[in-house]
Amino acid sequence: IMSRLHQQGRITDGNFLEFLQSHTNVVFQPEFDDRRYSGFNPYALGFAMMQDIERIVKTPEDEDRQWFPDIAGKGDVEGVLREIWSN
Repeated sequence: IMSRLHQQGRITDGNFLEFLQSHTNVVFQPEFDDRRYSGFNPYALGFAMMQDIERIVKTPEDEDRQWFPDIAGKGDVEGVLREIWSN
């Protein structure tokens, strides 16, 4: 959403940079052997899952086509998500 708003010129570069800094802090996941690690970050997990879904829908690999034949290569991420949530 924020990327689209920025691309459309509806938010400034400064607003977008503030968002990116905040977003980065929220989805940061230290490695398990990092002293800052205190368990998995559910926001980081959810964000990674959404990135995987986007990749599978837009640019699937052979393994994606095998494991997710209903969505692999469909091209429309928002449509796939609407379809998943409506079932």
